[in-house]
Amino acid sequence: MNRKIVLILAVLFAFLPLVSAASDPITMTQNKRGSRDGFDYEFWTQRSTDESSMTLTGGGTFTCEWSGFNNLLRIGKKLGSTKTYEDYGDIFLEYGAIYNITRGDVSYLCVYGWTENPLIEFYVVENYGNYIPTGGQGYRGRFEADGSMYDIYVGLRVDQPSIHGDKTTFEQYYSVRVDKRNEGTISITEHFKAWEEIGLDMSGTLYEVSLCVEGFQSRGNANVYSHVLTIGDTVYGEPGEYVEPVEPDEPDEIEVEAEPSATEPEAEPTPSPSPDAPAAPSPIEPDAPSPAAPVTPAGSTEEPSKPVPVWFIVTIVVIIAVAATFITIAVRKGKRGSDEAS
Repeated sequence: MNRKIVLILAVLFAFLPLVSAASDPITMTQNKRGSRDGFDYEFWTQRSTDESSMTLTGGGTFTCEWSGFNNLLRIGKKLGSTKTYEDYGDIFLEYGAIYNITRGDVSYLCVYGWTENPLIEFYVVENYGNYIPTGGQGYRGRFEADGSMYDIYVGLRVDQPSIHGDKTTFEQYYSVRVDKRNEGTISITEHFKAWEEIGLDMSGTLYEVSLCVEGFQSRGNANVYSHVLTIGDTVYGEPGEYVEPVEPDEPDEIEVEAEPSATEPEAEPTPSPSPDAPAAPSPIEPDAPSPAAPVTPAGSTEEPSKPVPVWFIVTIVVIIAVAATFITIAVRKGKRGSDEAS
């Protein structure tokens, strides 16, 4: 009996460390892709010398900093190019972010993705710098969705990186929100329909739909603190709220007057410089760093803690309940055996 109880308890406690591991942040600084909490993520930078990072904070949320030539930092779903957008039903995304561009103009907070057959790279841009995608060229019209007007642009990329390799040619479709924002609901399917209505080809199969922060020859940071992606009847993620980091209170400084030492002679006054003497050169101060943007840097220990996913908590509760049942049965059998022996 005792061996059975020990074995059950060992299995139970083996799962407990996974509770904390499920919410541990993961930081990356080089090209990487993978899956976590039901989402697919990808950190992509065109040049390895770029000083960029992305930290997964659980449940489809992330923080990031970017600097350099070209960076795409995103979390969403890689759908495998098996269905068209119409086959999935309604696709929409609810999000909340803190988004800052600290240098340069070319950066987007957006929905990002690809279709195949034909190969199309698409964007629904919610916030951006002073640069309009495609430089404002390829304008195709305007439509209304989610409480704002969106401008449609079409670009062409020749011999550029894509999901098919380093040198490919493909079109880009953009919806650019007129009233910039950092939170809300994006009705992605409505953008696909609006593009089709003006003759753009959305007949291809969906490869990816993601929430993305892109930076090109710019610097900035972002904190995506809420991310819920709905594709048809499937929902990924849970709503979150941004929590301001709390600065620790600094202790009050107490000034203590030092008593004069009896053994130390009084300091002689410093002679005033002669009017004819040349002034001493001023020390060279290093360039002051740019003021920090009001967002917690990626990987900071002050990042607001993320709740453990509900599905994980349910799993642990079920394991505990099953273990308790086995322990009860084992104890009863042991007691029954003792009674029979007596």
